Amino acid sequence: MLEQNSYDRIWKEQGIYIDIFPVEQHPIWLHKLTENSVGHMYKIWRTSTDDDKAIKKVRRIFDFNNRVLFPCLRALFLPLTSHLSPLITSGMGIPFHNSRYADEIFPLTTHEFEGREFPVPHDADAHLRHLFGDYMQLPDLSKLKPHVGKLEFF
Repeated sequence: MLEQNSYDRIWKEQGIYIDIFPVEQHPIWLHKLTENSVGHMYKIWRTSTDDDKAIKKVRRIFDFNNRVLFPCLRALFLPLTSHLSPLITSGMGIPFHNSRYADEIFPLTTHEFEGREFPVPHDADAHLRHLFGDYMQLPDLSKLKPHVGKLEFF
């Protein structure tokens, strides 16, 4: 798989990947604030003409976010989370903020897939309908916009 966007070119490893996004309970405005910090890294990747300098800058921002900024924000807002609504959103810095209902997810249960048990949301049907609407209906393939430039199967 070859991605042809302006920032994936600098990754050492290329290929198929699985996105795993943690979720947290915090105010949506706080999430959007941390999202801006990560967005700045993407701006550096897109606009840089020197990949080595861009990698160093992005690494410094990433380290600062994960070692200083995000832990401090979590510590400051942890006492407030008990007063928040039952909504949770993507973890700090993740560039998505679609809210989820904690009671649809927790407590987790398990579901069998390919002969193995995996943790899944407590009410998977409600959770998937909340995120995708009629998730059992296949999307119109002519309207999909993949972000891969080249995909070959061997």
